[in-house]
Amino acid sequence: MSARTISRAFNAETGTSFARWVAAVRAQHAVGLLTRGWKVDVVAEEVGYRSASAFGSAFRRTTGLTPGAFRPR
Repeated sequence: MSARTISRAFNAETGTSFARWVAAVRAQHAVGLLTRGWKVDVVAEEVGYRSASAFGSAFRRTTGLTPGAFRPR
């Protein structure tokens, strides 16, 4: 089975691309950590980003909010 066939099947089953699904899962995990008070740079590393900046951009693209919006005050 080709990668393209798998990609089409994944999209047909989930209604989204694999890359978007992975981004959503990472963001969901990050929200849980942020709401527990974890620092943004630690969360970025935990969910697989090389930098807090890259994490912040991806998180904002996925959720529409900054990581700081989920940190307890």
